[in-house]
Amino acid sequence: MRSYKSKIVIALITIFLLITIGITWWYFANKKQTESPQTTQKRQQAEKVLVGVLNNEVGGYNEQDGFAISYMETEQIFAITITKDPFEKYKANALAWIKSKGLDPQNTHYICFVSQGVTVSDDQINRCGTANIN
Repeated sequence: MRSYKSKIVIALITIFLLITIGITWWYFANKKQTESPQTTQKRQQAEKVLVGVLNNEVGGYNEQDGFAISYMETEQIFAITITKDPFEKYKANALAWIKSKGLDPQNTHYICFVSQGVTVSDDQINRCGTANIN
């Protein structure tokens, strides 16, 4: 009789721990990073500068070696088009170009596209971007 009760207690404790771990994981997975007002202001200013740079280009489109960047005003995101292989190299170059204009790619909304003929896996293209277009 005692072993039956102890098994129930162990099962309840295990369920409680799993629920606690699940809730903790969900909380941290869905916790949004907040920027300080100064960081937000700096990011917004850098975005304006980069949008200005792009708007001075023909059609708001800046083409570099292996990638092109434009600004989708209605969506308020940057569109990176990778135009040459290898995909990862030119994606890194595009993000470095964005960073050189004063923006942190980690906090900038962008999405990637691939030109015809560029070899890319679904996983690579799905991981390339911080914005979702609905």
